[in-house]
Amino acid sequence: MLTGSFAANTYAMPRMTRDIDIVIALQDPGDLVVSKLNWARDFFSEVQLNDVRSIMKTVENLDKPYIEGWVQRLGLSVVYSRAKS
Repeated sequence: MLTGSFAANTYAMPRMTRDIDIVIALQDPGDLVVSKLNWARDFFSEVQLNDVRSIMKTVENLDKPYIEGWVQRLGLSVVYSRAKS
């Protein structure tokens, strides 16, 4: 579960779009990567690592410095290295 400064950062900055009178909240891909890395670390989830790999391959202009900053702050370096391999 995400708590602290990352959670505050992620949930304090809603990204919304309005399409055909339906409001959809979108999560930034970088925030999603960090969330999935945290989940993968806490629950040894290969599914989450595969999701991270897929996001990193398919999302153009992924903000890697942003992700790597949170990886450092949250102690996710080992799991991030696994996801990149």
